[in-house]
Amino acid sequence: MLKSLTGAALAATLALALALTATASPAAAAAKTAKPATPAEPSPADDTALRSTVRCLVIGFSLIQQPDAEKQKFGTIISMYYFGKVDGLAPRADLETLIVEESAKMVGDVAQEEAKRCGLDLTQRGTALTQIGQHIQKRQAEAAQNAAAAAPAGEAPSPTTPPPAAPPDAAPPDTPK
Repeated sequence: MLKSLTGAALAATLALALALTATASPAAAAAKTAKPATPAEPSPADDTALRSTVRCLVIGFSLIQQPDAEKQKFGTIISMYYFGKVDGLAPRADLETLIVEESAKMVGDVAQEEAKRCGLDLTQRGTALTQIGQHIQKRQAEAAQNAAAAAPAGEAPSPTTPPPAAPPDAAPPDTPK
């Protein structure tokens, strides 16, 4: 299932992941200039979680190498998610060594089981993110309703309350000249 993650393909995949994360946030740039703290020794549980996450990163890298554009796109999403997770777990980890070590373990049934595990994890996180978005929309709608109900008759809601969404076929409001 997995192609070898050596040579030019691995270098290109890692370069893509690093380039995307390097430009992802100003905080990432600031963190690079900050004086690093002395890292504590990771506990065995931390190492297990880190290695498990790296195996999911390897799954993403393997999909990026597939000829199918959809698999490549999904592989990029998986890779970026797990790259961020690895960075959160151990920002100073020797990622290159971890990838080489964990890639060597990804053969046969192990690779299939890891792909299932990683896919389930990513699906659960995606579901949670969807639910958060739905809850935020509901809260915004409730806030708009409360503001409209609290406004005296004939007055518009306060400027801090977002206006209700216009129907898609509504004409745009007049702009001042």
